[in-house]
Amino acid sequence: MGPASYIGVAYIANMIYPDLFDFDVDKLFEEYVNNYHPDYTAEEFAGIQYFSLEDVEKYYSK
Repeated sequence: MGPASYIGVAYIANMIYPDLFDFDVDKLFEEYVNNYHPDYTAEEFAGIQYFSLEDVEKYYSK
């Protein structure tokens, strides 16, 4: 797992255990981008659409 893996873990923890965790995932992502990819800003990633594995498999099976 790379340095950004904690962002996904924090997001999943928020979803699975909302009564226990309230990580600021946006802030974690912003800090990650600033520290590891200073040529970019977190705002540049806003609105990116994500695809499920099923969508990707359908696309490449053509």
